[in-house]
Amino acid sequence: MSAPTSSLHGNVLKENNQFIAVTDNECKTPSKTANLTGLPRRVKDCCADWYNYVQKWEEANISGATLVKNIANCRLKLAFDKQEEQTSKKLSEDDKDSVLAEMQTDCEELETLYQSMAKILAKMETITSNLQACATLHLYQSHSTDGVTDVLFQTWPTAMFGETSSTLLLMYQHELPVKQAILHQVAHLENRELLMLYVAAWVHQAYIEPRSKALLEAMLAEVQLR
Repeated sequence: MSAPTSSLHGNVLKENNQFIAVTDNECKTPSKTANLTGLPRRVKDCCADWYNYVQKWEEANISGATLVKNIANCRLKLAFDKQEEQTSKKLSEDDKDSVLAEMQTDCEELETLYQSMAKILAKMETITSNLQACATLHLYQSHSTDGVTDVLFQTWPTAMFGETSSTLLLMYQHELPVKQAILHQVAHLENRELLMLYVAAWVHQAYIEPRSKALLEAMLAEVQLR
């Protein structure tokens, strides 16, 4: 007896010498090696963009943390000098000018960095809008075309990409105003505890929840970027 054979001709699968009909939807399931087009390609590109912009945000946050720490240290030097009663221990005018100049430079760099983070957030908002639009379009197609399911990749309904993106976006939308407040106030504080609080707030990003990493990784895994 000959071994079972399987071959695909058009939309008919021949297996064990019997012909089995195969739907168009089964033939078009995306794979890791498939050259995606249309909605699957747009969704996958959006997920890749999300990852890239999160990396850029984190890089900016690390650079910003260094600047905020430097500004806080400069402010403390000036505050301690103001409280110092012994003339011999007070900063010279040249030293004060040097500290002020360093703080001014760091503030300007922090302003530039904040603007770059605002632009990153704007890109995240665009990605979210695009994913929501993809979900709406795919829902329309699934209702108007036979054989089109609501799953583009593995298990997620298309709308779940927009929902996940919206959840992530909300975290960054809440975090950016914190960065802005730190930018505007850190150079004017003299209280050590408050300065340390501002440094910690910048570093730890309380509004960006730990689950954000899991959400992003799940989205990447769904489109087979993981």
